[in-house]
Amino acid sequence: MGFPDNFEFPVSRTNAIKQLANAVCPPVIKSIFQDILFSTENSIISESRPIREKV
Repeated sequence: MGFPDNFEFPVSRTNAIKQLANAVCPPVIKSIFQDILFSTENSIISESRPIREKV
């Protein structure tokens, strides 16, 4: 998962390293989203217990 092996950055090596330090590629984002979606779809919220509001 990540950038394809043949992916090329059209910038200098220094700029590429700076950009990649904060990069998250789309397949990683998709995987995280699917995990969150799976967790929320499978969580059980008890309706018998009212949600307490802050006073």
